[in-house]
Amino acid sequence: MVVAPATMPGQNLPKSLMGLSSAASLLTGGSLDGGDSNLERLQQLLISPVLTAKLDPNGPIFRQQYAGEWNAEQGRWEPPSGAVASTRRAISELLGGRPWQPPGPARLATDLKSALLFAPVGKSQMMRISIRTPKPQFAVELLTVLHKAADSIIREQQKRRVVAYLDYLNRSLPQVANSENRTAITGLVVEQQRQLMTLSADNVTFASEVVEPPSIPYRPIGLGPLAVLAISILVGLIAGLAGVVYLPEALLVFRRQRSQPSVLIAAARKKPG
Repeated sequence: MVVAPATMPGQNLPKSLMGLSSAASLLTGGSLDGGDSNLERLQQLLISPVLTAKLDPNGPIFRQQYAGEWNAEQGRWEPPSGAVASTRRAISELLGGRPWQPPGPARLATDLKSALLFAPVGKSQMMRISIRTPKPQFAVELLTVLHKAADSIIREQQKRRVVAYLDYLNRSLPQVANSENRTAITGLVVEQQRQLMTLSADNVTFASEVVEPPSIPYRPIGLGPLAVLAISILVGLIAGLAGVVYLPEALLVFRRQRSQPSVLIAAARKKPG
């Protein structure tokens, strides 16, 4: 997926109003211009429990991400079955680890932090978002859901800021005596009302525009479980062959070095004083 900063109405303000806009930004608790800052907020949210808490813990995303712990027949979460999983849990608890718990927002956020990849696209303002997972089709769905949820959170945050900005402008307007400044502030009020209407449109993205939707790459980003297993077996075979070839020679050299001091000591004893 490739995203770019979304352009909102009223971001390019006249120079005469930059001071007023800066003051309003301080009062409302953040920048009102979006741009790269929104992409940074988007990246932070994609790996944050704030976003994963918005997802249904029993919904399709959690069920697919942690398929081995979801009992479809019972409709509930259960510890992973199998001897390996049980042994791993027992060892973890023995070492002071937490007992098994159903997957939640914090766990999903931690897994996303290690799975998501962010990279700039050339020297542009665009950003490529990729994810490492053995489930390509699920990866497409996951990126789409995460981007939509993150954009929704940033949209709501910005909506609160715009409302606060409008309140600041409306309170400032009666105190302005200069007719030209009053006209300028009135124009800002109209522009912010227009932006508030845009923010209320759910079918328009706010934080970022999707330039390239999620897709399954021709070549995988990372190695799958089978590839990792095959490489591990290959490395083990190479190490085993190396041991068979070089171990006898190494033992022979070790024995020679070990017997050499004895020969020197014996020779020293035979030498007359």
